[in-house]
Amino acid sequence: MKVKAHKKMHLIFTSGHSMIVEKDEVVDTSEYCAMEIVAHGGTILSDNDEPLGPTAEEVAAARVERAAQIEVAVQTVINEGDSKDFGLDGAPLARGLEKHTGFPVSTPEAEAAFEAVKLGDE
Repeated sequence: MKVKAHKKMHLIFTSGHSMIVEKDEVVDTSEYCAMEIVAHGGTILSDNDEPLGPTAEEVAAARVERAAQIEVAVQTVINEGDSKDFGLDGAPLARGLEKHTGFPVSTPEAEAAFEAVKLGDE
């Protein structure tokens, strides 16, 4: 399986083996190693070296967009002020945000968005 690393990586596997991949290097490796490279910001390539699936830049942009959508949901929940959408600490609950995002929101995502909204209000 061909993959391209978008940064220098030194991967260490549970088998005791390690692999160093230089930035922008294309390697043909096992599926297991390829998935590790992808997990650390690489891209799977076709036989013609075309990206299969999103690039690292596209994944990063999608994460930023998702965080922005959750922050908008936080502000909406705060503005609505429905007590069942808040925890005992006063922070919006993930399940309350999901009504506004249309996708599942994890508790860490909800907490990070709440902190970002609080910092923006200061």
